Amino acid sequence: MAGRNSRQLKVLVDSDVIFDFISARLPYYNEAKRLFILAEQGLIDVVTLPHLVINVWQIRGHMKIKNQAMYSSLGQLLTVIQILDEPSTAITNAIMVKSSDFEDWVTVECAMIHDLDSIITRNAKHFKRSPVSVYTPTDFIRNFSFR
Repeated sequence: MAGRNSRQLKVLVDSDVIFDFISARLPYYNEAKRLFILAEQGLIDVVTLPHLVINVWQIRGHMKIKNQAMYSSLGQLLTVIQILDEPSTAITNAIMVKSSDFEDWVTVECAMIHDLDSIITRNAKHFKRSPVSVYTPTDFIRNFSFR
């Protein structure tokens, strides 16, 4: 990440990473937790998008997590991560790209609009065409030194 030394890394976390953390889903929980600890320590800026938080809520229903528990978990998590705006241009650009996964491309478009350094997801293969760097939580933590 040459040339980015004047500010810390700003990364976008996908809904799967948020859900892994909130639900303590193994074997993914520990790496998701490490990522959010880095944010809590102020070593990286972690952001997400409104549609990704909605995805987490939808997954909650399938995993039978009670509403109150999810409200509490999301509320606590939002003390260390920020929800960015999703400009309408992200939607229109994603439509023009005609990606096989529209939602993931909206995420890419938002990352580009907000000048983010990386997207952190467990499903990196969904973002193969992304001009924004994409990492799994494990690869992100392994590739960057946080001391």
